[in-house]
Parts: sequence; structure tokens; C-alpha cells
Amino acid sequence: MKNKSAKIQEIVKILYLIIMCSVLPLYMKQGYYMLGEAKGVLYLGISAFFFALLFILKILEEPKKLFNESRNAMLIGAFIFSNVITLFFSCDKRTAFLGQEGWRCGFLTVFLMISFCVLFMQGLKLNALILSLILIVPFSTFVLGILNRFGIDPFYVYGANPSFLGTLGNINWYVGFLAIFVPLGIGLSYGKKLFSIAGILTNLYVVTGLVALFMQGSDSAALVLMGTYGIMLYISLSKRKSFQRVMAQAAVLGFSMELTKILMEVFGRSYNYEEGIILKICDMHIGLIVMAAAFFIYRVSRLFEEISVSFIGKICRRVLIVLGIAAVVSSIIMVIMSDGYFGNGRGIIWQISVDIFRGLTPWQKLFGVGQDCFYVYAYNHPMWTDSLLNVLNGNRLTNAHCEFLTILIERGMIGLLTYVVLIITALHGLIKTFDTSEASKKEHAAMICALPITSYLFNCSVSFSTVTSTPYLFILLGIALFVSRAQEQE
Repeated sequence: MKNKSAKIQEIVKILYLIIMCSVLPLYMKQGYYMLGEAKGVLYLGISAFFFALLFILKILEEPKKLFNESRNAMLIGAFIFSNVITLFFSCDKRTAFLGQEGWRCGFLTVFLMISFCVLFMQGLKLNALILSLILIVPFSTFVLGILNRFGIDPFYVYGANPSFLGTLGNINWYVGFLAIFVPLGIGLSYGKKLFSIAGILTNLYVVTGLVALFMQGSDSAALVLMGTYGIMLYISLSKRKSFQRVMAQAAVLGFSMELTKILMEVFGRSYNYEEGIILKICDMHIGLIVMAAAFFIYRVSRLFEEISVSFIGKICRRVLIVLGIAAVVSSIIMVIMSDGYFGNGRGIIWQISVDIFRGLTPWQKLFGVGQDCFYVYAYNHPMWTDSLLNVLNGNRLTNAHCEFLTILIERGMIGLLTYVVLIITALHGLIKTFDTSEASKKEHAAMICALPITSYLFNCSVSFSTVTSTPYLFILLGIALFVSRAQEQE
């Protein structure tokens, strides 16, 4: 009976994944008009239904072990508890529970996301067919985004303009979606032979996703790339074979950059948005340099392997950590010294948001003003209202355009701490799994989870939580914690 119930639960979770990765990205109610609201309500409906179904199945299986399977129960419990306290003392309980209209990232959404994180911590078996069903729609959004950038709109969508792409809408929402699904494809490609049938199909997905990322128009694409390839390089430095696989992925990156340059040379006159940093880099033939460097380093690594030269991965890791810290410090200094108008005024928005946090009561600094209540709180205080309206020329601001800063205001220091610790725990477990595992399947699973999680973190530092990106993060966190636990139990 237990085995039958577990099998049914796995089928339900797979069905949920397929619907989440196909129906949610495509769904549009009135074109781009109130698209965020339409997707938010749909997410709540889909997730609430599947959560209730899985909850019932879990109770029927064995009520006492509903959430006891995870050794991270205290961490999950602290996360949920902090959110409950935030909701109870929120400045607008309706908004805090259901979320701001157009965003729907309130307590209910957060609760459903962490619940599915727990449910996916039990593991999931995915074969090639299921993966294809999961990724076919994300692949189509890549293609549609590229076509849109060249002024081609196969389907008339109400309210279409260059600021909207595919069926995801706003560029920031589109990049958030790509920040999950492009690195996911790169992780899948990492474990495939480059010129096998599976490798060719996976790399077709990756190249298309990378080209879409380069062309969408937001400079945050650079952060997605740094997060993805940075963590992949760091993880791979534990073993020579893993490092060689990363060089193959670097070659795919270089090819994608060069393909982007060719497309811009042929169809560039139709490109309908400002050319960002990535496109300018692609225009300099950096892709060819990346491919040549990847091939050269790969051959040198193979030579050293043949003549039994020790692999210096640990030393390279230390150097990479130092470079990473230097990059972060430099970025912070640049932000502090800037005039604040970079990234559509993000510097000024961040400064105002920091001032808002400073003005909170001690209790609010600990637990925040309420989930998705940034707008409600800020615009109910005349000082912040005037500042925001002047900076944004009358447009409303619903978040701090930095997810960590938004969470700090909405859920407080405790809410931010439990969120960050959850992610760090998952990533640490993945890295540890990769370092200690001798099984290629476990290494591959660790890489598949680590890339989109890190990519999301880098992108959300200048962006925000959405129902078309953050729920996938929590699913991946659940799978990551399962992979880590499975390795430790061996």
C-alpha cells in the first residue's frame, strides 16, 4: 500500500512539474495586460490543487511521517515560522496573505513554494521523455523571444511592445525565467557526450537559450552568465575530468556568442531594443576567443593527464574565491560611488529602500512589514511616497528591485536569514556531494541543481521574485537537499 501511494505521489509531482513548466509560462488571459496577475492567480490555483492532493496522499501513506523525512526539518520550520509571524504582524494582512495585485508573492505563495520544496525533498525520478515534456515549452519561449527581438511576432498579443518578450511579458520576468531554464539546460548538457544524439539535442536547447539570453536586452544577463559558469567552474575544480567537461561547455558558450554576432550582422537592422553589454561583447568576436581558449586548455589538461601531472584544482579554487571576493567588493564600491541612475535608477531605488528599512520599528526590522507589502507600506508614508513618485516619474514601485533588500523590508532580518540559510545549505550540500561522490549520476544531479540556483541568486540581486521564476527555485532547492541527503546516507 505504501509503495503504491509513493508511486502515485511521484506521478502527481511529475504532472505538477509538466504543468508548471508548460501551462504557466504560456498562459495569457488578456495578452500583456495584467499578465503578472493572470499568471499569479493561475500559479496559486495550480499549486493549491496539487498541494492538497499530495497532502492527502501523504496523510494516507503515513500521517506521522508527513514532514519528518527531512533532517532539515528545523530549517524548514524556522522559515515557515518566521513567515507566519510576519503575516500576523503585517501592515496589511490581506495583501500579505494573497500578495500585491499583479505580483501575488504573498504568504500563500511563499507557503506553497516551501511546501513543494519539502515534497520534492523526497526525490523524483525523471527519464528522457519526461525531461522533454518539461523543457519543450521553455525551449519555445527561447525561440519566441529571439523572434520578438527581430520584430517577428507569430501570434498577435494584445499590448505588444519591445519591452515585452514571448509569453513571459516584462524583460525582467523573461530574464528571471531564463535564469532558471538556461542554466538547467547547461547542467543537463554537462553530463552528456558533446557529439552524441542526446548531447546534440541538449546543446541545441542550450545554444538557443543562450542566444535568447544575449538578445533579450537586459544587462542582468551578464549576472546570469557569471553565476552559472562561475559555480560550474568552482565545482568542477575538484576533479580533472569534471574540469574538462566544463571546457566543453565553455566552447558551447563561445559558439553561442559567435552565432549571436552572425544573427545580428544578418538581421541587426530589425533588432528592436537597445544593444546591451552582452551584445557588444559578442560583436568583438569574444566567442571565437572563448572557443579557442577552451580547446587549448582542454588539450593541455589532457596532456597533463597523460603524463601524470598533478591536478591543481584546490589551488585554482582558492584563486577563484579571491577573484570572486574582489569582484563583489569592486561591485559594491562602484554602486556606492555611482550617481544611482544605473539600471533604470536602481541605485536610487536601493538607497530609498535602505532608508525605508532604517525607519522601521525594531520589531519590523526583525520580521518585516508583511509579504508583498513593500508598496502598501512605502506609499502610506508621505515622505517615501514623495521620494518614490519623484524618482519614478509617477510610476509605482512594488519592490526594491533587489530581492534580498525587498525581503529585508517585507520579512525582516529573520525572514532574510532563514531564506539565505536555506539556499546556502542546499548549495553547500551540492558542492559537498560533487566533491565526495564517485558516481557520475550524483555529480550530474548536483550540477543540474547548482547552476540554476546560483544563477537565480545572481540575477535576483538586481531583480525580484516572480511566480515564473521563484517557484522553480524552491523545487530545485528541494531536489538539491534530497541529492545531498542521499549522498550522506551512503
